[in-house]
Amino acid sequence: MITDATTIKLSKKLHLIDPIQRLGIVYHFEIEIDNALEKIHLSGVDHVEYDLHTTAVWFRLLRQQGIKFHLLVALMVLLLYIDVEIFKKFMDEKGKFKEDLVNDVLGMLNLYEAAHLQFHGEDILEEAIAFTTSRLESMATKLSPLLAEQIAHALIHPIRKGLLRIEARHYISSYSGETHFTSSNVALLKFARWISTRYKHCI
Repeated sequence: MITDATTIKLSKKLHLIDPIQRLGIVYHFEIEIDNALEKIHLSGVDHVEYDLHTTAVWFRLLRQQGIKFHLLVALMVLLLYIDVEIFKKFMDEKGKFKEDLVNDVLGMLNLYEAAHLQFHGEDILEEAIAFTTSRLESMATKLSPLLAEQIAHALIHPIRKGLLRIEARHYISSYSGETHFTSSNVALLKFARWISTRYKHCI
């Protein structure tokens, strides 16, 4: 589903892997996702001028992958280490994030989520958390109810600190409210709902 789609651009692969993980069905595609993320990392995609949204998703997925492999073998941390310098293109000469980033709400939300994967001493991510938290809090009342609810939830329960099953259940509910779906999105959501229902029956 992922690795066989060789014609899909790397950014589209990232935006396919992200909901798979967040819908709680990642273990059904674990090998494919591991292979896809490794290829994305080795491709040097960080040098491409992606927007904030895609850059933040890219950083979070690959940083998560590095942390995952850290539990298995230290060498993989070196191979999959993702440098925070990629976010400097969104900062001004004073080292502050540009204010016009608030126009990209999903980018801000994903930067907030990505920043929670910081290591000690990564000041850029500390700045990212402070910047996105204050801006997201102030803009929430001006957004659609669905997006405002997603932001409110993230500010309390960032992905990094959440429990997979609980967060997946919330994401399924939130994801169901989206209106612009590809056939892949619809298939993933149906599969996640089926898995969630099956899990409940097994308890």
